[in-house]
Amino acid sequence: NKKNKSKVKNKKLFLTFNVCLLLLIFSFSFSSAQQLGASMYIAPLSEDPRAGSNFSVAIKIDSLAQLVNAAKGALTFNKDRLEIINISKIGSIFNLWVEEPNFSNLDGTLKFQGGVPQPGFIGNGGTVLHIIFKAKSPGVSSLVWKNGEVLANDGQGTNILTNLHL
Repeated sequence: NKKNKSKVKNKKLFLTFNVCLLLLIFSFSFSSAQQLGASMYIAPLSEDPRAGSNFSVAIKIDSLAQLVNAAKGALTFNKDRLEIINISKIGSIFNLWVEEPNFSNLDGTLKFQGGVPQPGFIGNGGTVLHIIFKAKSPGVSSLVWKNGEVLANDGQGTNILTNLHL
């Protein structure tokens, strides 16, 4: 009887240890996954230009924990209020373009898909593109992300985009 109680106690202790170990592993994996990742965003965050005036914004990437070797995105904008005057790749972290940055003022869209060779980019505020807009009418007009990806330089093209914001 004493021997059976000891076995039951050992099994409970073993089970408790395994559950704690699994929780610890899950917790570590979750926190590591939170630290890995990238953000793609528009800077400056807001513009309120006068009608007829030009203003510029940049598409930027933050990836502080993992090397990045490619990104793509598609934006929409209010075609009645804004038009793109020019797109510049000068100063871009990317020098290879699978899809050259292109836009349609008729549709109010902008698309791009670029990359960089080894070792890739890691850092804060890496510029992808500069965009010059003309305000056609007064008022605030927002840019909206249709989609985006930031790919890790891990040999598998893992999308590590965790934040896509303006």
